[in-house]
Amino acid sequence: MTIKRARITTRLVASYMGVKEHEVNFWRAGITLPGSGQCRRLSRLLRVDVAWLCGTPGAIA
Repeated sequence: MTIKRARITTRLVASYMGVKEHEVNFWRAGITLPGSGQCRRLSRLLRVDVAWLCGTPGAIA
């Protein structure tokens, strides 16, 4: 949902992250999760708190 709100395409996220589009689609579907380094990079792209993005307990949206 955060990617959708940011109005960024899956292709752009994949390119920025250096992964294939299907990997980003898996993240979006909740099938897999990005690693900690990928979470930090993704949080910068989406301009959201890394703790919230990666589901750290107690994080505020």
